[in-house]
Amino acid sequence: MLPSSALQRSAPPAVVPGAIGWLVVAAGFVLGVANAGASLKADDVWSRNVVLAPWPELLRTLHEDVHPPLYFLLLKPVVSLLGDAEFGLRLLSIVLYWLSGVAMYRMARRFLPSEGALIATAVFLTAPLASLSAELVRMYSLLALLAILSTTALIDFLRKPSWRRMAVFAGLTICGTFTHLWYFCLLAGQGLAVLMRAPRQVGRVLGAVAVGVAPYVLLWLPILVRQLDRSREAAAWLPPPDLEMLPQIAFLWLGMTILLLPWLAWQWRRLVAAARESGAEAAAWSAWLLVGSVVPPLAVSFFKPFFYSRFTIVALPFVALLVGWMLWRAVGVQAAAVLAVMAMLMTLGLHLSSPQCTGRWAAAHLLDHARPGDFVIYSGLSRPAARYYLDRARPDRRWTEQTFPTEIDSHPGYEGAVGDPMRVPALRREATGLAERIRHSPSGTQVFLLEGRIPAVEAILKEALSSPFPPASGTVLRPVAVGGCPSDGGGYFHTISTWILR
Repeated sequence: MLPSSALQRSAPPAVVPGAIGWLVVAAGFVLGVANAGASLKADDVWSRNVVLAPWPELLRTLHEDVHPPLYFLLLKPVVSLLGDAEFGLRLLSIVLYWLSGVAMYRMARRFLPSEGALIATAVFLTAPLASLSAELVRMYSLLALLAILSTTALIDFLRKPSWRRMAVFAGLTICGTFTHLWYFCLLAGQGLAVLMRAPRQVGRVLGAVAVGVAPYVLLWLPILVRQLDRSREAAAWLPPPDLEMLPQIAFLWLGMTILLLPWLAWQWRRLVAAARESGAEAAAWSAWLLVGSVVPPLAVSFFKPFFYSRFTIVALPFVALLVGWMLWRAVGVQAAAVLAVMAMLMTLGLHLSSPQCTGRWAAAHLLDHARPGDFVIYSGLSRPAARYYLDRARPDRRWTEQTFPTEIDSHPGYEGAVGDPMRVPALRREATGLAERIRHSPSGTQVFLLEGRIPAVEAILKEALSSPFPPASGTVLRPVAVGGCPSDGGGYFHTISTWILR
């Protein structure tokens, strides 16, 4: 059964919804633009480079990437119009984040009165994962929006089946499958929810899903096969799931709302009683959607890397709906409004406390210290963002830049399995060759090494740099300074060490 008017009659007293509505709108607006000028990360720069390429090259690149093309096809005209500075690159993600807030309210209204729907929307907008999607020049904000719209369309289709509503759901499925592979996890969640809540309509839903998936199969299947083979390298950085990731995901989903979970646990009797009422469809649907969207990819990741905290944004709307329902039933609208303010301030504080070890910081450090003839060696994915800012500030710089290992430059969107122990001999040869090149430089040449991402790989390079070349010649590179950062700005480097040839 879908929600009924009994839900409205069971609602607790509330403050004027308009005040909460304006609070939610303000939270969404502020959090959407809070980090619009932050330093770009490697993935952001990769997206920028893709959409700045001519159309034929863009399509070839997307054929080789591990992500479907829809987001990049939308991003290209936006960047062409606004330019490739930080705000121009992020505007699409910001707008999609705002639209996700509107769509979240509309979906929640299928189950909750306006007060409860506003609480669920506040939980969604103030979740660090949602606000992060507005900062990243990636497809996550689009993925969240499509997840909400698709689930809303599914609910409407189940409530009153029609060809038009089936076409809307199928059309959104087409868009979702061409946005991210994790959209198929959302389809699994939707299938489980339909099986548990509306089993008589499973056949109709499967038909609509088949129509929605058909274009992806017909147009993208050969590319997908190549992508899956390529993903063995592209997904090599994904760690296997473990218990340590649970707190991280919980924080990304809930943010400040976590502080109210003990109170909700204390109110479990009241929530269980509410779950028996006809108005508890919000809890039932969101729980099944959440389980079906997250558990299958989590299980797959024990055999093949596939699970990553940012990808779980497909399930964030269902977390927000479930927690919003719980807060509405157990805490009340006034307390939830206070929570929204606290969550907004906390998330805003996280945004404004920008880390120092970013591409912008690295570029400024090199511009202040590097001289013509010096060497700059990037580890992992530290090069794209630093190079973006260096190219804008000093495109004619005269020092040598190189990534170690160099194979990362052939696929700058990911690192690959460079930490595989089987690659150690090849890495040693490459490090020795690089050190030999530096040996032929004049005395006093500086080497700047951005390190901290893959210590085992970087240790191989540092061993080669610190060894005399040739042995017993007395010519060595000596580390003379280390520029450290309090945080890593995305995990690509932690320090910039300086070496001098003597």
